[in-house]
Amino acid sequence: EEFWWEHDVPKEVFSRLIQPTDVDEFFQSFWEKQPVVIKRSGNARASSSSLFSRDSLDSILKGEEIEFGLHMNACRYVDGQRENLSPQCGRASSSKVWKLFDKEKATLQFHQPQQYQDSLWHLCAALEAYFGCLVGSNIYMTPPGSQGLAPHHDDVEVFIIQLEGSKHWRLYKPLDVLSRTCSRDLEQKDIGEPSHDFTLNPGDLLYFPRGTIHQADTPAGGSHSTHITISTYQRWSNSDLLHAVLPAAVEAACSGHVNFRKGLPLRVMSENGTASTEHAGAQVSSLLSMLQDLTKSLSSNVTEEITRRAVDAVNADFVSSRLPPPPQPNAANVPAKKKKKDAEDCLSDSRVSPCGDAPSSEDQQVRLLYAPGYLNVLIGEKPLELSGMDGEGSDEEEEAEEEESNDGGSNKGEEEDDEEEEEEE
Repeated sequence: EEFWWEHDVPKEVFSRLIQPTDVDEFFQSFWEKQPVVIKRSGNARASSSSLFSRDSLDSILKGEEIEFGLHMNACRYVDGQRENLSPQCGRASSSKVWKLFDKEKATLQFHQPQQYQDSLWHLCAALEAYFGCLVGSNIYMTPPGSQGLAPHHDDVEVFIIQLEGSKHWRLYKPLDVLSRTCSRDLEQKDIGEPSHDFTLNPGDLLYFPRGTIHQADTPAGGSHSTHITISTYQRWSNSDLLHAVLPAAVEAACSGHVNFRKGLPLRVMSENGTASTEHAGAQVSSLLSMLQDLTKSLSSNVTEEITRRAVDAVNADFVSSRLPPPPQPNAANVPAKKKKKDAEDCLSDSRVSPCGDAPSSEDQQVRLLYAPGYLNVLIGEKPLELSGMDGEGSDEEEEAEEEESNDGGSNKGEEEDDEEEEEEE
């Protein structure tokens, strides 16, 4: 049986993540605008525990080298104060973790579980392909009658799936809309009354934009709560692309406009900083006017070529950091239960081979085009395909090639020996 997060089409995975909400409706009404709670029942609720559970975590703790601080944190929020209960380092053994959870009533925060759980690997990889940027996740497990974290906001778009038990949530209006930074722990007096107050049950989904202040607790008298937080769009805003574009635009402006190359006024740095005297006001005003004029003329230097190169630079960082393709049930040469501790370990087993001509000179333009399962390098207008991103090719084929190579080398050596014997005769 195929679960919805194993679907081959990334858009279909996202569609099922937010169903019954329509994808177009979601982006028009909610994305980067406001929170939405999507209640589930039936199959959606039943399948949620297959993503991750307390048993899943226990199996990982017993079978993997999980470290406090690096992979696992334990904390609780009591009387307006957050307490960190886990050691800063050391092995997070099953006995230590469950003692903190069951006896200390600590919330467990398990970082990037997709590195250890195939179901989450499939889900996060599909969402990375759909959004075209990095996707991360955390598991939060909280005992009944407990809260782990103080009110705060994050710098990512957040999707939360309730997996086990129930979680009571309170959301508040953002202090900084679409914030680029995570907040400190906030106090109740600073955040006002909640704009949303609700409880998630297994299978339910919550989405809220970055900057949304939130806190959550597990109701007393029931079972523990487990949910997964899926995060994306960290440092993926217009300003982040501008950071990549503007340095090249400034260089282009310097090459084409003498005003950008003129020297600064004498002693401009020593007399116009924040520690300068009031008498420097006129010079500061002149300096400000000059910089504003240069900035206005800078926009004409943001060309298509500069934009493309900036996009390539940002995309190259994404491609190098994203999850490797998850194992496919019927794919050839895909090791079962590939460990995901380090993406490079996984990619080292993938066969990436060029198909076509390599660049003939250093001056030729090279661009990257990435899509799920393959990578194209554009050299001018001609693509150089890099195949094998999904494990194409087999060990048998490689062994056959090696045998042919060895046989050829052996025959060649025999021929050379025969020629030498003839010459000696």
